[in-house]
Amino acid sequence: MRKHSSRVIMDTWLARVLRVTGWVGAVFWGIIGLVGLGQMITGETQISGAGIAMPLICALLAFLNGRMILYAKQMSALIKDFRLYCAVFAREPDKSIADLALALNTPVDTAMDRLQSMCRRGYFNGFIDFQQKRMQFAADPTLDTQVVTCPGCGAPGAVTRPGQPCRYCGSPLHR
Repeated sequence: MRKHSSRVIMDTWLARVLRVTGWVGAVFWGIIGLVGLGQMITGETQISGAGIAMPLICALLAFLNGRMILYAKQMSALIKDFRLYCAVFAREPDKSIADLALALNTPVDTAMDRLQSMCRRGYFNGFIDFQQKRMQFAADPTLDTQVVTCPGCGAPGAVTRPGQPCRYCGSPLHR
């Protein structure tokens, strides 16, 4: 669990850096673009290809910095949800996604989507069992568990030893 906690801490700092950088960049490029546009309107600058392109480039850079701010907000929201989900999973031993959604007063599909995002980012040491709508965690964190796709049926499965059978079709799973 410590490895995953460090990932959350790293993403928390990354979100903060992106948010600050995004705001600084958006304000800087926005002001530069507005000054250039104002100079074109008042006639202080000649209207030429470069004179028109500069405010447009500044507007594009301000927009991209705005997207950076939105991404940082989404990342922060995912981390906030991760902490809530961890608290619910700590109380709910069966790890049912329906119970998680009920406890958080959110639709099951939304909870499942958020869990998928958290698993992709490496916040949880496990995977979602879509058939049973349950979160599957490694049974013992000291074991070298790896999530793989079954070659027989394509289902996700946790492997602690080579040749372990798939729990759906019985095909041997390998790392």
